[in-house]
Amino acid sequence: MRVTNQSSSPFDALVLDLGGVLIKTPPHVSTNKSIPSLKRLTSTLTWMQYECDKIEEAQCYKILGEQFDFPPSELSEAIALARTTVEFDEEVVSWIQTLRQDQPSLKIIAMSNISKPDFDALHARWGPTFWSLFDEVFTSSAAGSRKPNLSFYQHVLRSTGINPEKAVFVDDSIQNTISAGSLGMRGILFENLPMLVRTVKGLLHDPVVRGKAFLQKNAKKLHSFTECGIPVLENYVQLLILEATGDEGLVLLNKPDYHKGQFWNFYLETPIFAPEKLPNDNDTTALGMQVIRFDDSVAHSLLDQMLKWMNENGIMDMYHDRNRPRFDPIVSANICTSFYLYRRGHQVQKMLDWVRKILYYRAYSEGTYYFRCPDWFLFYVNRLLVVSKTPALVDMFGPLLKERVQERIGIQGDSIALAMRTIVCNSMGVYNYQDFEALRELQLEDGGWEAGYLYSFPIIGKKVMNRGLGTALAVQALSGRIGKIKKELAML
Repeated sequence: MRVTNQSSSPFDALVLDLGGVLIKTPPHVSTNKSIPSLKRLTSTLTWMQYECDKIEEAQCYKILGEQFDFPPSELSEAIALARTTVEFDEEVVSWIQTLRQDQPSLKIIAMSNISKPDFDALHARWGPTFWSLFDEVFTSSAAGSRKPNLSFYQHVLRSTGINPEKAVFVDDSIQNTISAGSLGMRGILFENLPMLVRTVKGLLHDPVVRGKAFLQKNAKKLHSFTECGIPVLENYVQLLILEATGDEGLVLLNKPDYHKGQFWNFYLETPIFAPEKLPNDNDTTALGMQVIRFDDSVAHSLLDQMLKWMNENGIMDMYHDRNRPRFDPIVSANICTSFYLYRRGHQVQKMLDWVRKILYYRAYSEGTYYFRCPDWFLFYVNRLLVVSKTPALVDMFGPLLKERVQERIGIQGDSIALAMRTIVCNSMGVYNYQDFEALRELQLEDGGWEAGYLYSFPIIGKKVMNRGLGTALAVQALSGRIGKIKKELAML
C-alpha cells in the first residue's frame, strides 16, 4: 500500500453562516425584561422583512414594540449595545485561515441573514482583515431574500457559479441545512468547532488517501493494546492488516519455520498480564496460510497436523494443548477457509455445517467466546467464500449471508465493526449507504480511524483494541464502495 498523489477534492466551495458559526453573541443583549429574547424577535415576520430590507429599522422596532408591548427605544438601545459588543470567534477564524493555506483553490463564502444596519456596523468594526477571509459575502438584506428560502441559495449559486454538488454548507439551523441539501449542497449542522473541523477535513480530503498515509506513517507500530493502554504484540491482527493492505512493510511478524513443521503463535511477545505463554494455535496458523502463501506440500503437512486437533463433534480446537479445549465459530470459519483453499474441504464438513447453523439460526447475534462483535462472524464467513474461491460454498452460504448482513445495516458499531460490515456488503452486492457514511465520519484528524474492539481474554477479563486494523479495513471498505460508485457513474 503506497501513498500516491492526493486525488482532487470532491468539494471546491465552503459556504458559512455568520450568526451561528462565526459570531459570538454577547450573553446579555439587554437587561430589560420587557423585551423578548433576540431569538424570539428574529423569528417574527417583521424581523424577517427587516433582514430582507423590505422595511426600515425604525419601522421594525415600532411594529415589534406594539406586538410585544415594549417601548421601541428600548429595543433600539439593546441592538445598539449588541453592535458594539458582539465579537467573532477567533478559533473559527484561525481554522478558516488554516483552510486558506491548505486549500488555496477552495472558495470560502459567507452567507448570512442580517439587516443592512447590523451588517454595516459589523463590517466597520471588524475591518478588512476579517472580511478578507471570504471570497464573497452574501447578506439577506442585499439579496432581498433570507435562509431558509431557496431563492437566497439560488442567488448565491448563480452569483458565484458554484456547482451545488461540490459545495459544503455550514449553519447552526437545521432548516437552513435542509434547504441547502435540497439543492445538492452538502449540509453540515454546526454544533462545535472540533466536530466541524473533523467533518470538513473528511469531506475535503480523500479518506482513502488519508488512511493510507496514516498507515505508512505508523508502519511497524500498528500494535494492539488493552482498554487500559497495555501494549499487546501479536501476529494475528498483523496478519489481518497485511491481508487488508497487501503491504508487508506495515507489519511486524514472527514467522514460524514451516519446513520444520512449526505452527504460528498468536503472540509476537507474551503480554505482561498473561499468566503464561500461549501454545501455538490452529487459528493463527490457518490465517497465516491464507495471507502468506507457500509450497503446497508444506501446507498439506500443516493441515494433516491440524486434523489431529479435531474433537469428537468434528470441530477443531484452537490451541495445541489438550488442557485448553477451546473452540469458537469464527475460528472454525477461519480454519475451514484454509482447508477449502487447499481443496480439502471434505475433511471439515462437520465443522462447516456447524458454521452454517450458527449463521442460519443467528447464534452469533451476541458475538462469540473470543470475538464479542457479531460483524466479525459475518466477516469471516465472507472470507470463507472470497479466499477459498469455491463456487459450492458461494451457493451454500451466499444468499443466507446476504440476508444476515442486510439485517445489521445501520446498527451502531466502531471502526472495525462498520468496516467489516461494509466489506461484506460490498462483496455481497448489498447497497449500504448508512454504514458507509458512519464509517467515514469516524476518521480522525490524523487520517486514521478510532480504535476498534478486537477480541477479549475471557478468563483474564481484558478487552483488546487496535487503530491499525480499523484503518486498514476502513480503507479497504471505502475503496471498494467508492470503486463501485465510479463504475456505476461511468455506465451512465
